[in-house]
Amino acid sequence: MLGLFTAAPSLTVFTWLVFRRNSRIAKLWTGLTICVLSACCLALFALDQVANQTHPVSMLANLWAISGFTWTFFECAQYYIRMRRRAEVGLGDPIVQNRFLLWSIWTGSFVFLPVVVFAIKITLLANTAPGEQVVAPAGLMTLVRVMVSICSLSMLVSIWLSFFAPQAYLARIRGEAST
Repeated sequence: MLGLFTAAPSLTVFTWLVFRRNSRIAKLWTGLTICVLSACCLALFALDQVANQTHPVSMLANLWAISGFTWTFFECAQYYIRMRRRAEVGLGDPIVQNRFLLWSIWTGSFVFLPVVVFAIKITLLANTAPGEQVVAPAGLMTLVRVMVSICSLSMLVSIWLSFFAPQAYLARIRGEAST
């Protein structure tokens, strides 16, 4: 949970500064994200519920974080589309275009996983009687582990190719753009 309280505000600040630095709405959203997630973190510590992933404050924090991750994904995807259009008329660098695609892939995985996990939490809460402990079946936990592995792998490969792409990969990207 603590990772969420640092990752979401950090990624939101990054998105604001890189994509919408002059936007007052983006600046407001970023500040609000920092405040909401900080308040959620403090509340969960004060309530001694940091480990309780189904606590309403934890659920609020997850929803708020998902909104920030989604914003980052849409900004990356939008810039990929812009760069693809520029490359089609010879004005864009195919490597930069590909990097926006790779960033869209990793941020898309970063959105997909918490959305699925949030949906699972809601389903488990809805199917648990009041006062009973929420317990996920073993099969469901296996599914979550598989999804985490797939998303983590796609994120790792995308980030690696964004920053440390081998020359053969870069040559392929340049070659596809010229044909």
